[in-house]
Amino acid sequence: MVTPILLVTPDHAPSQEIMRLAGDQAFTVELCASAEKAAGILSASSKGIIAIFDLDRLDLDERYFRQLPKTPGHCLMGLSHSPFHPDLKEAIGRHLIACLRKPIDTDELRFLLDSFAKNGCAPE
Repeated sequence: MVTPILLVTPDHAPSQEIMRLAGDQAFTVELCASAEKAAGILSASSKGIIAIFDLDRLDLDERYFRQLPKTPGHCLMGLSHSPFHPDLKEAIGRHLIACLRKPIDTDELRFLLDSFAKNGCAPE
């Protein structure tokens, strides 16, 4: 079974590494340049999606993550240069299952993607 990845970023630099890695595995990658479009895609999907949000490049707040659908199987992740986002403290603690550091560690990404694809996601 192919697991969809939704990469939410207006910058295509991190997408190259994720697409390269996903191409070697059982994943499809869809690029999405806006948080609003990503919310629509996540709302419309009934099957699990791994969504990776670029926290450095998107204008996101706590409310955005609270309003996303709580669809079983959706895995929400962050991607950032910064190890700390005080304005997203609640979102990172409650809604994001992991936060990848830029530049992307391919071993960490591969481990997380494989784990999510096999076991699903549960933030608790």
